[in-house]
Amino acid sequence: MPTVVLLDVSLSMTRPVSMEGSEEYQRKHLAAHGLSMLFEHMATNYKLEFTALVAFSSLWELMVPFTRDYNTLQEALSTVDDYDKTCLESALVGISNIVQEEWGVCIPCQIILVTDGSLGIGRGSLRHSLATLNHRGEENKNIDGMENVLLVSQDQLYFSSL
Repeated sequence: MPTVVLLDVSLSMTRPVSMEGSEEYQRKHLAAHGLSMLFEHMATNYKLEFTALVAFSSLWELMVPFTRDYNTLQEALSTVDDYDKTCLESALVGISNIVQEEWGVCIPCQIILVTDGSLGIGRGSLRHSLATLNHRGEENKNIDGMENVLLVSQDQLYFSSL
């Protein structure tokens, strides 16, 4: 089953994380380190799996198309830039398009979302997307292949049946 790693590169990921007795790190550094460890694990144990890396903020970018070369995925983590605000909905639509182009509409896909949990603000935020979902026309309502969305962020739970 193909896997897409969806990495948040919004400005909130540049906030510092202070750890006692060590240097101050940004959230994006911790995310990159965690993903690097994940890619090492996958390279050892899941050699036949295809994985893609997508970075997102208000827009999304395919950093590495589906590959089995985990070194390429690790190298791409060091080239990710910081962008503006968090907009998860556009990233999910982008992933839907990428998966459909590469694998067709009938294949299940795993998505690993790496974020600080910030929902974004204003238009394009998760709160705005879910609040306006019922007011959209049918052609703009569904994200192809996704029937339900369940997201947990800090102390709030969001569920929407598309």
